[in-house]
Amino acid sequence: MRILKRAAIILALMLMAGLALGYTPDTDPVAMRAKYASGASQFITLSPGLTVHVRDQGPRNGPALVLLHGSNAALQSWEPWVARLQDRYRLITLDLPGHGLTGASPTGRYDTRSYADVVDGVMQKLGVPHAIIGGNSMGGGVAWTYALAHPAKVDGLVLVDAAGAPNQASRKMPIGFRLARLPVARDLARVITPRRLFAASLKTSVYDPRFVTDPMVDRYWELNRYPGNRRATSVSRRRPPTARPMRRNWPALKCLSSSYGGRKII
Repeated sequence: MRILKRAAIILALMLMAGLALGYTPDTDPVAMRAKYASGASQFITLSPGLTVHVRDQGPRNGPALVLLHGSNAALQSWEPWVARLQDRYRLITLDLPGHGLTGASPTGRYDTRSYADVVDGVMQKLGVPHAIIGGNSMGGGVAWTYALAHPAKVDGLVLVDAAGAPNQASRKMPIGFRLARLPVARDLARVITPRRLFAASLKTSVYDPRFVTDPMVDRYWELNRYPGNRRATSVSRRRPPTARPMRRNWPALKCLSSSYGGRKII
């Protein structure tokens, strides 16, 4: 018993030391909006009180393309696409709840289906009856979930390394994601979030590490600490992995993904 008691005391002291040395507070939301919102940014309020950071760029009469970011990312990850496509397409990007400048959801829900509902709410607010839906990683899972729920509103799917398809867990999963799956580390990440962790995680997430710049690392690190976002990440990591669609739904996905006639997007 004495050994266990001493071990518990040592562990507690180590945790306290870690908090003292590594504590990183939330960022200031006013400063973050000033830094990461742009002239194209708008903040749309959905029921029950969720305010979503949205950018709606390109010609209003062009084909609408809604792009959904991955976990711990934000709408800025699509800016290279926006730069190349905004002359021909109406590009709609948004920060999903618990990400970017959207912040916490009043419902406390951070699952794929609730995200799909947010996408639908934003499209309704913008008066977009149908669109091509694209997504990367987590956003890809949201994209095909939306397509299954609203097939009449989807002109096509653009899936970039989408979550949810049957696959084996990668041993090269970024360190930030691996830590987020550990109960103690997941909870500590709500108060201890070192910048170097994001730098290391991005370098294993991006195909060419040369694209990982200091401003990119700063953006991921600072927006992750936007009030409510770290707690949202902790909550989302507690839920089971994204459910796979039943096999009978795969033909619907294939049909939707080819419904745009194989037209080249980029």
